[in-house]
Amino acid sequence: MKVLLFSINPETPHFETELELIQTYSDKGDDLYVAFCEESLTTCLFNPSHKKLLCKICISKRVAGLKLIGGKQPNIISINPMDDKEYSSFHFNSIQELKDLTIGNINIGKGVASTIISRYREPKIDLDKRKEELNRELNNSKHILQESQKIISNINPDLVILFNGRFTSYHPILEYCKSKHIDFLIHERGGNFNTYMARKNETPHSRDQAEKEIKELWQQDPSEAKLKGELFFQERRDKVMQSWFVHSQNQTKGALPEDYDPNKKLICIFNSSRDEFESVDGWLETLYESEYDAIDKIATSLKGKDKYQLFLRVHPNLSNLVNSQTENINRLKLKHPHLYIIPAEDNIDSYSLIDICSKVIVFNSTIGLEATFWNKPTIVIGRAIYENLECSYIPNTHNEVIELIEKDLTPKPRINAIKVGNWIREFGTKFLHTHQTGINKATFKGKKVNPKMVWRVLSKIYFSIKKFKK
Repeated sequence: MKVLLFSINPETPHFETELELIQTYSDKGDDLYVAFCEESLTTCLFNPSHKKLLCKICISKRVAGLKLIGGKQPNIISINPMDDKEYSSFHFNSIQELKDLTIGNINIGKGVASTIISRYREPKIDLDKRKEELNRELNNSKHILQESQKIISNINPDLVILFNGRFTSYHPILEYCKSKHIDFLIHERGGNFNTYMARKNETPHSRDQAEKEIKELWQQDPSEAKLKGELFFQERRDKVMQSWFVHSQNQTKGALPEDYDPNKKLICIFNSSRDEFESVDGWLETLYESEYDAIDKIATSLKGKDKYQLFLRVHPNLSNLVNSQTENINRLKLKHPHLYIIPAEDNIDSYSLIDICSKVIVFNSTIGLEATFWNKPTIVIGRAIYENLECSYIPNTHNEVIELIEKDLTPKPRINAIKVGNWIREFGTKFLHTHQTGINKATFKGKKVNPKMVWRVLSKIYFSIKKFKK
């Protein structure tokens, strides 16, 4: 089998995961081709401004990693640099027009929008302010598309491997594979430090694939899965790091809002940070126009209904962030005095808050699933990975949302939440050669994959200066 891997992200643990995949297919005896950037891309996740120092660091780390591959060696392909004559000036008048940009029938705009949104943690891109940067990303995306078309045409692979799929450097490759019905495999982080995601012909954000994996993982050993699923929720409550940052780390156990009135029914909305899903298909289609619209309408409908107390728990991932989402939250605070807003930075304990809630409302946050586990009725008003698994109430209109708030609801079956919790904690393929010890820490075959010493020293100096300037 011919396997082609596009390796454009040197960051740990993703590069070590690619080494894992290279070794895996090498051990199978497959013909493996790895396409690398040789300072040829004008921007990437690791090096958005194309700093030569970062390019040297990336290449040096890649060389060090490939030396650890045993057995059949991969064929190395260089991604060619873009000719200045290829540079185009793209025109768009809205974020939607940006997302819809295509070359031929291949979309390049969504990956660019997703990249810029994540880079600045701002779901509403300032098109004028970011015009030059957006054009650079779009030209880079166009170039990657053209280069990947050539490489794929020359090799004719049976499988194309890439990281994540939603960013500038990878999205056009993914879209091209889909258009030509070429099998692809996307890698990402797994449910814990011992696993990695490797999805064939599906993206990391696919709810359908997640539902399938949840059921399959449970069926392997329901008794063991139940224990691990329950452990997922207890670890979350106890602030145990699983595969990502612990968002409740700075919350004080047992801390409750001073404004809480135990004589009223507490309704708590837990929002989500918008940036990851803003350009991902199938995640923005909700019964409200926006998060602001949803909270505004719910607060308006509950105004004057004194038996309820409405809280908004702002997601801790929005701590100390000033963007359109947090500005809209401030607008809600001014418009609705009866809406009690718990800031992202506040030490109020989200789990103690769940304990005193009558009902929990979420957009897509896992906290809704956790509320179900802790025997609270959950209402999902966005799109959640667990929306079709009988873990929550799913209204279709705003009126239904209010009806559910005012009804006496029983929590959805706890076992359904446990099934999903088991998957979140355990999903993925087990590492054989990679040992991940932290969010950004890993070894491959027992060795840290580092660039040469000179680049490591310069890297520390560069990032120290960058951090100081912030």
